[in-house]
Amino acid sequence: MNKSNPRNESGKFGEDRMEKFLIETNLPYTSKKNNGIDFIVHSKQDIYIDIKNQNTDGSVIEKLPHMVWKYKEKYNYSKVYIVEGKKDTPESVKKHCREICDVYFVKFEEMRDILLEAPPKIGRFF
Repeated sequence: MNKSNPRNESGKFGEDRMEKFLIETNLPYTSKKNNGIDFIVHSKQDIYIDIKNQNTDGSVIEKLPHMVWKYKEKYNYSKVYIVEGKKDTPESVKKHCREICDVYFVKFEEMRDILLEAPPKIGRFF
């Protein structure tokens, strides 16, 4: 009997919820969920988003500084949004992440509001 890990289900739920929102609002994006950052939303400036829908303690949060560094190297971003679940990222981890680049820790609702206010790329129609 193969039981899925509740932490994996929580992350998948967060990714699915973000993707559903992007589709419903017709925001252009690229998804790298299986091999990199979860979403790159294409607005005037690309918006890099990684979903860490963590609802309990776990090693995912502890690994955030390395992930931020690795993706910064891969995508050459200067700013990234980490979408948290119910579990807030500890200040010590946030501090290490912010030593790498501008990292914003937000909840889904905050990310939704940021995306709705993002200026579109020229030529994008609603």
